[in-house]
Amino acid sequence: MRISRDKVDICRARKKKSVADLAEAYGVSRARMNVILNQREVSVVSAGRLADALECDVTEILENSERRKYGSGNDARQGRGMR
Repeated sequence: MRISRDKVDICRARKKKSVADLAEAYGVSRARMNVILNQREVSVVSAGRLADALECDVTEILENSERRKYGSGNDARQGRGMR
């Protein structure tokens, strides 16, 4: 899955979390978190963990092409989308 660094940064700003805060919530070092954020292509589990650490829906941090592929969070919660 491709994550958008800009969207991650927006979610971090909303929650007032530094990269160090995000790393702590995710369970890795700050240096490892920077690697995860800079590689952009992450596993499904990593995307989920990142969204949990940011307290947001995973679709909020996906690249636009990935959002279309996986649907919005509202569609999934309403029984549409990921089937």
